[in-house]
Amino acid sequence: MNYSINPDKHELEAVKGEIEEIIQKYSYSLEVENVELSLGWQRFEKDSNVVSRDNNLTVIINPERERENLEKNVLRGFLEIEFMEKAEYEELRYNWQEIARMAYVRARETNLRDEEIEEPELENKWGQLKQKLDNKSEEFDEDLYVSAGIIAESIGSIYSEKNQVEELTKARKSDIIETGDEAFN
Repeated sequence: MNYSINPDKHELEAVKGEIEEIIQKYSYSLEVENVELSLGWQRFEKDSNVVSRDNNLTVIINPERERENLEKNVLRGFLEIEFMEKAEYEELRYNWQEIARMAYVRARETNLRDEEIEEPELENKWGQLKQKLDNKSEEFDEDLYVSAGIIAESIGSIYSEKNQVEELTKARKSDIIETGDEAFN
């Protein structure tokens, strides 16, 4: 019987080394404690993916692709954990909470990576999303999810400009609406 077990020791050590470099790069500014990081190995369309839950971060690597998004994905995973540690709610139940989390993550990521946020024309998408903020998170509209990330970046950039990124962990639905209206109206 022929078989293989992946990753091999060399591949595993290489990925662990890359992730440790990312952690070291951002450890000075990440505000998380006792994070358990797990590695997964899977062939799928992306180069890497990160799933965060509680203080567990699972990094899934596609061994057949270059890991160009690994740093961004790992950083976002840590920032999602950071947000949930600071948030005034234990889980994300509503779309507005998802937007607050995304805005926080994108604003912190932008600050840490010194990136500029590009603001495309999103007034119509914001209007559609605003009407769905009270929906339960599991009902989140897939078509709007992509736009929600860009909308969250815009909302996060407003908080960032005011040096109030931490306020996103305490944000209410009305705060998200007010800031979204400021960004898109």
